[in-house]
Amino acid sequence: SPLRTPLRSPGQRAGSGPLRSPSKQQPRQQRPTTAGSSGASHAVAGAAVDCTVGAASAGPLDEERFLGTWCYGSVDDRYCVSRTSDGLLQFGERHHSGRTMTAMLRPEGQQLEGELYFPEGDDPTLGTVRLTAAPDQPGL
Repeated sequence: SPLRTPLRSPGQRAGSGPLRSPSKQQPRQQRPTTAGSSGASHAVAGAAVDCTVGAASAGPLDEERFLGTWCYGSVDDRYCVSRTSDGLLQFGERHHSGRTMTAMLRPEGQQLEGELYFPEGDDPTLGTVRLTAAPDQPGL
C-alpha cells in the first residue's frame, strides 16, 4: 500500500534493512525503507503500516519471533509487540502526539495484521499495521 500521511517527514524514514530487537542485536539499528521492501513504513489516516522483521520460515507463522521492542529510524522510533494475558498479540507504538497507538494482531498467512487505533477515546481506526517476516534476511 502506498504511504499517504506519514507520522513524520519522509526523510526520517529513508534507509534499508530489517527491523531488529535492541535486546537481541546491535545497539543502533538500521533505518527502515518504504512499504513493499524489507524494512518498515508508517502511515495513519487509513493507510497501511508495513514492518518487515527477521527471516521467513516455510511452515506455519512463528508468532514468537515478532515479540519484543523494535527500533527503527531515530532513537525514539520504536514499537513493541507483546502477548496479552489472553494470549493475543498486541502492537503498541507512541504516536508523535504523545498518545499510544495499539492494534490487536492476527495471523494472515506469513504476516501479522491488525487495525491501528488510539485505545483512549472514540477516534476512528488510524489504518492497518502489517508485520512481515522478510525472506533472505538475518533472524531476529
